[in-house]
Amino acid sequence: VAMLTVAVDMNITDADGPCCTSCDAEGGFEKYYSIDKLHGFCGECCMKPKDFPKYKIFEPGLQKANDSTPCADFHYHNYTKTVTHGFWKIKMTLDLYAPDPEM
Repeated sequence: VAMLTVAVDMNITDADGPCCTSCDAEGGFEKYYSIDKLHGFCGECCMKPKDFPKYKIFEPGLQKANDSTPCADFHYHNYTKTVTHGFWKIKMTLDLYAPDPEM
């Protein structure tokens, strides 16, 4: 997932737990996700809809979520870590989820 953060300028570690379980709707944030099949993860983030076109350039698979659990909806339930991708003013903090084990 090559997603990039609107509000956070630091790297976040696993110890901090998921950042994006719910988004601050009052602040104008909505849930977005992307599935990176090359690296095997699904990423969830919170961003303002006005920023979507900017981040879509860097993350072509970026989609607006229809609910609060888009990765789980696509069988990525296993929270792995929270990371910040990007640089300068174009960064995104996101939670990464691994795919469910095959039965």
